[in-house]
Amino acid sequence: RYVVLEKTVLGGSTALAGWSATRDIVLNVLGFVPFGFLTFRSSQGTSPARWMQAVIISTLAGATLSLIIEVGQVWLPTRNSSLLDLFCNTAGTGIGALLADWISESRHRG
Repeated sequence: RYVVLEKTVLGGSTALAGWSATRDIVLNVLGFVPFGFLTFRSSQGTSPARWMQAVIISTLAGATLSLIIEVGQVWLPTRNSSLLDLFCNTAGTGIGALLADWISESRHRG
């Protein structure tokens, strides 16, 4: 029988120092960059003037997906629900959206 002994939703990270924490932060940010890139491209439409709206929609979509993942991790025995992960995933989504905007802008100029 599977029982979760301690259910902590969006708790603090247990290890915030060292290579393991740095690796975890980088992977969380980089893991959501493609999601931000693709959601920006799909929500931007044809109007370049709507870029801010597309960035906000993409970032909120990434934050929502990350929140769902973090809440779901509460019931997985080998996973931890972390507020830092939520923040890093959301930041990665925003970076991906800004990257997509930058690429589309440079394509229009050149």
